[in-house]
Amino acid sequence: MRYSETIKLSEPLKKIGVARTHFGEKPIYAAKIAGPVKVGELTLDSPKAFFSDVVPGPNVGGDLLRRLTITIDPVEKRAWTSPNAAPETKVAT
Repeated sequence: MRYSETIKLSEPLKKIGVARTHFGEKPIYAAKIAGPVKVGELTLDSPKAFFSDVVPGPNVGGDLLRRLTITIDPVEKRAWTSPNAAPETKVAT
């Protein structure tokens, strides 16, 4: 969880669960990142990040994927993303 000490968080880490692997159990923590996070053209406003010793860095995957439309072209072997236009999703581009 070394990244939780290098990323500015807007709230304390809170234990939200346990990851079970073949190495045993590891706690999972969550907290909101203080400020925006830019991923390509998409800006996430203070996304919730998940931290665990199972994953080598912070995870904003679920929050990120909810905000994107992903298009995959298997014939041309390419993919691209665009912000999701869902009205309940706060997206700044």
